[in-house]
Amino acid sequence: MGPVSLYHFEWDRYHSTLFLVFFSGVRGGILDRGEDKKGRMRMKAKLTIRDIARLAGVSKSTVSRVLNQSEKVDPATRARVQQVMEEHGYVPSIAATGLAGGRNRLIGITLPSLAWPISLEVIRGIADVVEESPYEIILYGGSDKEKDPRQVLERVLATHLADGLLTLLHTQMPQKMFELYEQGFPVVLINTTAMRVNIPWVGIDNVAAARTATRHLLELGHRRIACVLGAMPFGCIEDRYNGYCQALAEVGLTPDPELVVSGAFNEAGGAECARKLFALKERPSAVFVNKDSMAYGFIEEALRLGWRVPDDIAVVGFDDVSPQNEAPVALTTINQPFARMGARGTELLLALIEEKYRALKQGGERGLPVQDITAWQVLLPTQLVVRESCGARRQS
Repeated sequence: MGPVSLYHFEWDRYHSTLFLVFFSGVRGGILDRGEDKKGRMRMKAKLTIRDIARLAGVSKSTVSRVLNQSEKVDPATRARVQQVMEEHGYVPSIAATGLAGGRNRLIGITLPSLAWPISLEVIRGIADVVEESPYEIILYGGSDKEKDPRQVLERVLATHLADGLLTLLHTQMPQKMFELYEQGFPVVLINTTAMRVNIPWVGIDNVAAARTATRHLLELGHRRIACVLGAMPFGCIEDRYNGYCQALAEVGLTPDPELVVSGAFNEAGGAECARKLFALKERPSAVFVNKDSMAYGFIEEALRLGWRVPDDIAVVGFDDVSPQNEAPVALTTINQPFARMGARGTELLLALIEEKYRALKQGGERGLPVQDITAWQVLLPTQLVVRESCGARRQS
């Protein structure tokens, strides 16, 4: 039997319990620490669900129903089982809580990085919904070394723990998730290029949002408007560029190739793009930046080079998750409802899980996919938040 560690902590900021699960070859019971007569640490076996059933004088299935909060247990029996568990300090294993109904009451989340502010916002929304449900969370964080999303999925499936999966922002995930969904595993994509995949998702209309941002600059009188793109291969970047082009076309303008630059998806990348644009003979009077972190880097570099924001260059970003009090100039930006995406995605996933088990109980082979997929695909609205970084074009 291999070791198992279940790390449980309270994340006060998000008012929710999160589980990080690390495992290797778990087969059988869970070990717990204790002390021998000389005070030395030793390992002892925890009580199993079979032991609790024997001590309470009930069947294993009854204990399982109590663990899963089933209504099919009379109050007196429930109280007796709970008293036995409390007296013996019984902590149910994940497997034990999943015996009834064939589920573990756990949902998995795959994230490209916990360092991204948007990841924390999405988790906040997920946690708000999970907190009110009988489910808990497993985080599967993809590292930089795991370029192939199949490695993450293989870990998800190998655990046999998650009843369903939420995935956030992965360049290759949609097709892989579609394959998983087609196999009958509940999956919901959050803020990805999911519109092109026949699978449940929650996201925004990046084209429309970028069009709104660019229109705002046009309405302020700007005509030479640059576009700063991230160099990463996300479909949302292409969509935002298309929205920028559409807004220009509405007023009879054609995008100038030298005004479209790209860089790393961070402040350094934004600063690099600023240097490229300020080196032009005919500089832009405004810029639409595809990500707030890049916009902050752009603004800082502009100020360092002696350009005033917004007097010399107006800037609009995209995301609205970074702390504005740390910005040299308060950023006008497109607000993405990341927390709402996480919450709505979780609501969809929990409904999918219930749909699956309902269908299985009625004799279905897998219970998925649902027939009307459009009912499980949700577009959330964005909002332009106007602050200090953009102003009317100065007259020559």
